[in-house]
Amino acid sequence: MLRALRLKPAQRATAGVGEMGRGWTGSRTGLALGAALAAAVLLLPAAAFASISAESGWTWQTPRPHVDALRAVALSGATVGWAAGDAGTIVHTGDGGLTWTPQVSGTTASLSGPDFADAEHGWAVGTAAPQQSGEATTSVILATADGGAVWRQQRSRTTRDLLAVCFTSVKRGWAVGELGTLLVTGDGGATWRPRRPAPGTTLTGVSFVDSRRGWVVGHRTSGAGGSVVLATADGGATWRRQRMGTVDLPLAVSFSDRRHGIIAAWSPERTGALWVTTDGGAHWERRGDAAETVLAVDCAGARDALAVGAGGLIVSSADGGLTWTRRDGGTSTVNFDLSATDRQHAWVLRNFTNAPGWVSLVSSTGDGGATWQTRRIHGDEEDAGLVYAIDFVDAEHGWAVGLWNISVTRDGGQTWSVQRRDYQLTARAVDFVDATHGWVVGESGAVLATTDGGQTWQRQSAGVNAWLSSVSFADTRHGWVSGTVYDYQHQRLVNVLLATSDGGATWTPQDAGTGGQLTAVHCTDARRCWAVATLTAEDGTVTGGVIAATADGGLTWQTQYVATGFGLWDVEFSDAGHGWVAASGGLVLATADGGVAWGVQRTGAGDVSNVAFVDATHGWLLASPDSVLATTSGGWPPLGPLDFVPRWTAQAAD
Repeated sequence: MLRALRLKPAQRATAGVGEMGRGWTGSRTGLALGAALAAAVLLLPAAAFASISAESGWTWQTPRPHVDALRAVALSGATVGWAAGDAGTIVHTGDGGLTWTPQVSGTTASLSGPDFADAEHGWAVGTAAPQQSGEATTSVILATADGGAVWRQQRSRTTRDLLAVCFTSVKRGWAVGELGTLLVTGDGGATWRPRRPAPGTTLTGVSFVDSRRGWVVGHRTSGAGGSVVLATADGGATWRRQRMGTVDLPLAVSFSDRRHGIIAAWSPERTGALWVTTDGGAHWERRGDAAETVLAVDCAGARDALAVGAGGLIVSSADGGLTWTRRDGGTSTVNFDLSATDRQHAWVLRNFTNAPGWVSLVSSTGDGGATWQTRRIHGDEEDAGLVYAIDFVDAEHGWAVGLWNISVTRDGGQTWSVQRRDYQLTARAVDFVDATHGWVVGESGAVLATTDGGQTWQRQSAGVNAWLSSVSFADTRHGWVSGTVYDYQHQRLVNVLLATSDGGATWTPQDAGTGGQLTAVHCTDARRCWAVATLTAEDGTVTGGVIAATADGGLTWQTQYVATGFGLWDVEFSDAGHGWVAASGGLVLATADGGVAWGVQRTGAGDVSNVAFVDATHGWLLASPDSVLATTSGGWPPLGPLDFVPRWTAQAAD
């Protein structure tokens, strides 16, 4: 969940508080005011965020952490920003939150803040866990003078948890925390002096509009409890209490000038509450509610304000907080495809949506998933089109296909260029066998082929007006495509499976006998191919899945595995023996003998949609919600046999 937000106009500062299964490890791989924040919540990469289960062959690696790992976001101007959170995570954006780069904080503390006086000078506060049993937590203050390229710790002279920080210039700042802690600096944090404005309280937010006028908020920790709002007109030397007249507990505060301010609070009804003042805090009025807890608020002037909270909540106001409008509706990130070429290089395709439309992004790793970089495939052109699939043949050469466009990269995904623009094309899958030979398939039976790396493309005739969603070639001549076509007479989907032995000049229909809906196909040579399908009830409920295989080029197909209760979405083989199938419920089906027997691996993630392996041990998968997992053991448990679902021989099972 997002715990704090900073959108800093000139001469104003503000701050606010803020298992997996076996065989897999993974990761939970930013525009106008609301769009920048929404992207910041959804697209943050952090190498520091990793959760590994001792019982799993898969590890979390995501190109971004789950939003629960983040406690604060700060934007300096329209495009430059930072986010901070658990495990010392600090990430930076220079393009309004579209892409984020990890910065080295030098700490594993849980960080709040950050706050920046300008684009170079910033601070973050937090709490470090004890190093040994019996030790107390320690406070942490970090500072940077170069936009976060280097972060250095400052001496806070307190062991209490720090929850928020605010600077009005590169010299003058305040930090607040538990037990009424208030620290003041006049030299950029080289030294911090303690103040005690309110003993018996926890201070969760601080906002100053200049070097003298400011407010702190929090709650009492003694007696009957209750809200705390304090104001100062002398830089924090003295404080006076202000009354909210409510049982709501303030979490963050933001003032745009001496009169206009907003408090984000938690209410006993477990809803978010927004309180507004237009007279410097003499009177407060509750003007906003949300089903989620509002954790941070920021005023970007007397009228414009933004508040964020649990579950990615984003609400904005254009009238000084009198009325609020949700800005997070329809915001989502969707994993679409995955490609890997060796043990170090992998790419994840994501489509991010927030008004006014979709943006396609590719996250790449060159170190086995330890770090990730995210790039936009297309620019802001109106006919950019959405991307649905990617495929790489080596660390440099890759293709992205989707609505209208076929695009290529020759630098590992750092930059992309459109090779073909066709407004009749909606491509759904792409497969290259080398840097020159590739195929693209899509809706309306579209099949396109290239023999020169995509400089030219030729349409091939599939002979059917089908939705083609998967393509796999073993070499430049032998390949399969799969999909579905709607039978209007019988009002049902009919599977389409086509094979070629001449590079796609001609295609021959085949029947894998799976029933249900074919979702993917994969071949390892001219004779061996696997197809997976998902079975559904009449109401669309997933009821199971089927794996089918051929060892004679598709002349005959045999059912290898029948799953009950979960669907099958993708299939990948690294060789003729080792294969994996992506399944619902966080499951991966795996075989080491070409599918004679299948075992089930639990990843601990949500529904698995894609798998990619470079050999028998090293692979990646995509799973919901927006997760990337990796394995260096083929996904198998390190010790002992599988104990989740029995192995199956080549027989159908209930």
